Amino acid sequence: AAGPGGAAVPLQAPATPTTSRVVSVSTASAFNTAASVAGTLVTVTGSWTTGVAIAANDVEVVLEPQVSIGSLEIGTFSNPMVSRVRVRGPSGQRGGRLGQLRLRDGVTDVIVDSVDLNGASNFGNPAEDNQAFRVANVNRLAVLNVRAIAAGFIWLGGGAHVVIANSNFFHGGATRAATGYVEGWGIRNTAGPLTIVDSRIQGTRYHNLRAQSVGGPNELLYVTRTT
Repeated sequence: AAGPGGAAVPLQAPATPTTSRVVSVSTASAFNTAASVAGTLVTVTGSWTTGVAIAANDVEVVLEPQVSIGSLEIGTFSNPMVSRVRVRGPSGQRGGRLGQLRLRDGVTDVIVDSVDLNGASNFGNPAEDNQAFRVANVNRLAVLNVRAIAAGFIWLGGGAHVVIANSNFFHGGATRAATGYVEGWGIRNTAGPLTIVDSRIQGTRYHNLRAQSVGGPNELLYVTRTT
């Protein structure tokens, strides 16, 4: 509600994707092909370690429980402004695991639900690797029922209208010597509003939660029922 901090800023929920075709994939190349067509539900049935990307609007990705894939990028260099993406486990189940989730500038309306992240990526640069979430200037992002661990930091971002719920994050899972990079934050976000509820954030160094203002609008942070 409105108060000494200013006017009320209602949270905006991400819109869900609308899909009209279903494709099952077991390789990274097949994933990239399927996820470049708008309106596709992609069921991942095989594992790989390389990075893949979602390059179209209205894409839903279902990670089967037994699969493990590399980094996943939403938005690409040629098409950064992707909207309405959901990454989840099968209905009623916890899904498989992906490495780093990277969202490019301009991405909107993303839901991540009931999957695991281990922060692995293929960028080959310590400043880019060892992170679970790399969130650029993204609007409307929900992270639900997610377990994530990262050798470095869990979350570096500037997301607005972000909700993290019923999730468990662990940062600094490896030594500085092992990562080649000293940072090991938990969540560091430079925008808002950001809401965290019914979750756990823990790690070995630096801040579990760093609310870093850059003087932008609506930099609001709300945390409840969270350790």
